[in-house]
Amino acid sequence: RTLLSLSYFIIKVGCDHLMRTPDQTTKLFAALNVLDLLLSVSALSYFTSLQTYDSAPSFLTVCYVIFSVLIFATSFLTCLLAVVRAIYLVFPFYMVNWGLAQLSTLIYGIVVVALLSLRVLIHPNHENLVITAVYHARFFIVAILFLVVLLSNVLAMIKLLLVRSRRDAYSEENRKATITVGIISVIYCVCNIGFVIIAGFPAFSPSSYENISLQIMDILIYIAIPLNSACNPVVYLCRNSDMRSYLKTVWKRLGGRRFCVTENKSPADMKYVKIFIVNTLT
Repeated sequence: RTLLSLSYFIIKVGCDHLMRTPDQTTKLFAALNVLDLLLSVSALSYFTSLQTYDSAPSFLTVCYVIFSVLIFATSFLTCLLAVVRAIYLVFPFYMVNWGLAQLSTLIYGIVVVALLSLRVLIHPNHENLVITAVYHARFFIVAILFLVVLLSNVLAMIKLLLVRSRRDAYSEENRKATITVGIISVIYCVCNIGFVIIAGFPAFSPSSYENISLQIMDILIYIAIPLNSACNPVVYLCRNSDMRSYLKTVWKRLGGRRFCVTENKSPADMKYVKIFIVNTLT
């Protein structure tokens, strides 16, 4: 499902580029799809390695770093999507500064890499002040992202309730997109709240952290988080009629042709996308 969802967003990004109407939100969805796929694979690899006692420590370390980076990355992208959608809805005439968004992504990435490097290179002794600082920083990052996603969706839903009487095409499309992001964010919160709580124990109560059952840890980290990634493509499929049409076309392989995702473009725009049909589904 994730691969099919990703192929849909890749084609849609290509169509937008062809018609010179780039949609940054679509690119965010495509990036989130990529991370969802990688996170599911890395979670399976890391969990399998932990159950295999003859796995090399260096291999376990690499799996841990990749898995952790992907958790932080998917959390940040979900947060960015929620914030952007809330801005579009609450402040409809405000132009999102995507340059600032890219800068914040770069800074966030540097901070995450630095934290993970310290966590891997320094022995995890709770009496070590550096490790304690790393645990605190990790908790505050995941907690802030969690709260921002929650707050953004609360604001967006309140705005939807206030303008629910409007029935024009733009408002309806905006409403559907906001609800889609809202569903994704709710799933994120449900699947990640356990991870947020777990992340707080090493920082504030190391002794309690050591007493947590390994089975609970496995469920909250290696099942709940990948489950979030697995649910996202289902949400896209249920909420997006164009994606359903695309998947039907892929399934039936009608004429061995791929169609361009147009998101209800006007007939005048269609002349730009007719040449985007390629024979790759044979």
